[in-house]
Order: sequence, then C-alpha cells, then structure tokens
Amino acid sequence: LYPDGTAYSLSAPDFMSVRQDSRAFEQIESLEARISSADNERADYFGEWCRTGVAPIADDEEVKERSPVPYWIKTHRQPLVVTNMREHPLSLGFEDLLERLNLKSLAAVPIIHQGRVIGMLSAHQTRGHRRWAEDDIDLLTAVATQVGSMLENARLIAELREANRLKDEFLGTYSAATSSERWVVGVYGAP
Repeated sequence: LYPDGTAYSLSAPDFMSVRQDSRAFEQIESLEARISSADNERADYFGEWCRTGVAPIADDEEVKERSPVPYWIKTHRQPLVVTNMREHPLSLGFEDLLERLNLKSLAAVPIIHQGRVIGMLSAHQTRGHRRWAEDDIDLLTAVATQVGSMLENARLIAELREANRLKDEFLGTYSAATSSERWVVGVYGAP
C-alpha cells in the first residue's frame, strides 16, 4: 500500500521471486556494508546487521585494520565467495583473527559508484560452513547495485542543489546590478 492509498500487488512469479530472495537472507547470520571516500582506503562508514546471538565485527578495530577482504574486492572488482575461510588463501596470516571472530564462510560483493569500487557488502557465517548459492550472490549483488544507484542519485541531487544555489546567487547579483543601473540612470538621466 502506497502512502496515497494506492494498492500495489505482485504477480505470482514476482511474489515467488521475492520469497526466494528473502529465503536466501534467512540463513545469513551477519551482513555488513563498508563504504569508503575517494581518497581513503579505509572504510568511512560501517553498517552491520547481526542475527541474535551473533557478535558484530564491524566495530572491531583489528578487523578494520587487518582484513584483506576489502582490498581483494577493490582490486578484483568481483564477488568473493568462500565456503571455508580456514582453507582459503586469504586466511594466511589472519588465522588468529578468524579464530577470534569464529568466521566460517564469507560472501562479499563490490559496491560500485561511477565505475569505481567504493565499498563492499558482505555476508558472514559463524555457526557453520555455507556453500553459497548463485542466488545468494545475485541477491547481494542486487543490493550492492542499489546502494551504488542511491549514491549516484544523491550525487545528482547535490549537483542540482548547487546549480540552483549558483543560479540564485547569479540572479541576486544581476538583480542588484540592474536595479543600481536603473537608479543611476533615473537620477542622472540617460547619456
């Protein structure tokens, strides 16, 4: 139902698709978003959702400093899908971190804005290993794409506001200049 009272309905195939997508998220224990500014390798924004009983990792300073996943996502520009973190080459040198976090499986996708990887969206499993399905990765990618689109829309809105501000400033200056000119002409007469 929209705010104006108009009803929205899903066709049967759309409903089944939404239902299947939500089932993919039902099994995820933790979902994290990291977004960086253009001049910063470290994430400026962290957002995280955790299932009850799952410890958050986004606020962990050691994870922010040492995790190789954001760099991998930024350089490879594609999803990273790991069923068993301990057996993956990225875990080398980070065994202590994996043990402390109890991280078993990971799926991460890039968030792309203006053709540049600005962050990642990642899903974590801590209670058991997970063989990530193609639907899981497609859903994470769709969400990451939406985040990128929202950032592009926000940029366009900011540009439009700045253009309006400059237009108003110009019109104010022009109006002041032309009214002064009329005043001078009115007092002294036209040349």
